[in-house]
Amino acid sequence: LCAAGSAARAQDKPPAKAPAASSAPAPPPRTSSRRPYATGAVHLAIERGLCWLSRHQDEKGCWSGATCAKACAAFEPRVPPCQPETALDGGGYTTQGDVGCTALALLAFLRAGQLDDSAAIIEDPINKHRLTVGPDIVHKGLAWLVSRQQPDGSFTEPGHFMLYNEAIGTLALCEAYGLTGQEEWKAPAQKAVDFICKAQKPNPQDKTKLWGWRYHPADVVRDGPSFGSELSEADMSVTGWMVMALKSAQLSGLEVPQASIDGALDFTRWSTGKSGLVGYLGPDTAGDPIIGEHDNYQYHPGTMSSIGMCVRIFMEGDLKDPFLLEGAEVLLKDLPSTGKDPDAPMTDYYYWYYGSVALNHIDGPDAPRGT
Repeated sequence: LCAAGSAARAQDKPPAKAPAASSAPAPPPRTSSRRPYATGAVHLAIERGLCWLSRHQDEKGCWSGATCAKACAAFEPRVPPCQPETALDGGGYTTQGDVGCTALALLAFLRAGQLDDSAAIIEDPINKHRLTVGPDIVHKGLAWLVSRQQPDGSFTEPGHFMLYNEAIGTLALCEAYGLTGQEEWKAPAQKAVDFICKAQKPNPQDKTKLWGWRYHPADVVRDGPSFGSELSEADMSVTGWMVMALKSAQLSGLEVPQASIDGALDFTRWSTGKSGLVGYLGPDTAGDPIIGEHDNYQYHPGTMSSIGMCVRIFMEGDLKDPFLLEGAEVLLKDLPSTGKDPDAPMTDYYYWYYGSVALNHIDGPDAPRGT
């Protein structure tokens, strides 16, 4: 998805104190430090991906796993369904992830340079639709996200939190504001940032400090029946997405508390095990496989390592940190594969994504690390 969050440049260190959102002027539209995003066959692949996304956006501006296959129904058997039958039979697709799916789709357009006022045209060879990217796709999707936002800044009705949605939704709004400078997205983006910072878990050793994130906000756990050890339970995966959002917020001139940055770093350092490995729930789980119900891919121990690398790079900016090379060695020795079953190949794109981002920031064409 066009490296969502790739604007988090390694050379940008977090400020000691972020400016207040109410007094900070709108930043000039932010441009990526990357080279042109693609040429040739890669450019064509990205264009086709954006075309596919445009085909699957619903009339409200949302992308939903629950309705995704409907966009293909009119073209069968020429076009196979988008979703595997096993996942559909297992009830794997609902509306629970609509905020996250919509935000990821928007990030693909934003990071490809297609903003909310883009005059570019997408002509879909499948459904014959002709859309103007800015108003018909990007602005429509961002407006849907804002319409979902609750008074507390979250995108979820109380009692139904899944913080992946909150992190990726926040990231999309921060990118939209940072890349366009449009006031329309500033207040919603800041509200979303404020919510995810409030949702951060307290440090188990010192409740006056912060830690990482997990599926539910800290106050939900604190007030729920499982109050106790779960209060400070965090995981590397949700924390990684939260850090992506906070880094984008910083680059966009929004207010990010230093305590939240420190907490993310403290949790990441604590979760780091030996030999470049990072644990999902802590150092004792470093290198352990994490497989979901319908997964058919070969788990890569470097997945959590790549997230740990990104957190350290984005939030600390110490490119001489010895862990970065240790983590990179783990990734280089375990490249993405096509799964365990040759008849039903499945690639771990999550690993491919985070691994690519991490390695690009320490040794990519625009990496500041040097030799």
